[in-house]
Amino acid sequence: MKTALYKNKNFTWWDLENPTEQELVALLKENNINTGNLKDVMDPLHLPKFEENDTYYFSILRLYECDKPEALESIQELTHKLAFYISDSFIVSVHRLPILRLKDVVSKLNNTESTSCYVGLRLMRLAFRSYEQPLLQFDNELEEIENNMMRKNKLRNSILHLYHVKKKTFLSCACSSCILIVLRIGANV
Repeated sequence: MKTALYKNKNFTWWDLENPTEQELVALLKENNINTGNLKDVMDPLHLPKFEENDTYYFSILRLYECDKPEALESIQELTHKLAFYISDSFIVSVHRLPILRLKDVVSKLNNTESTSCYVGLRLMRLAFRSYEQPLLQFDNELEEIENNMMRKNKLRNSILHLYHVKKKTFLSCACSSCILIVLRIGANV
């Protein structure tokens, strides 16, 4: 469903949550956006990317959105995808699942001075910062496992637990590294 999440004299931010392909195509055409990225936007498994076009930028980010990561083992299970198009006059954000933290971005906007570029940077920051707490948690878990292993307590369970924490840490680091690359590319644009 298409929602004007934010509007000021500079731009309008359209947010689509779990849109049909037809809804997305209609909004893209309305804003003169090439539908060439449509497959990437609709694919829930797509990894982060950044593209520059003549009149807009396109990006896919992944936000860490997992309350119970114990048994999850893929980037897609640990994160939610956020795709967005940005030009001087609009932002179109697309996500399959609710991203409550988008309202935090909106609440920090100044009605008359905010630009779409500023919002784009806030969205990238939102994605990057979503990894801070989980990575700290994983670090604490690894330290606990190491301590147990040093005391030779529960060695077999510790090794299995270590494997799962290491995998989640790697996936989180890999995804946050992709976001850093997107931020660097965006900063050079």
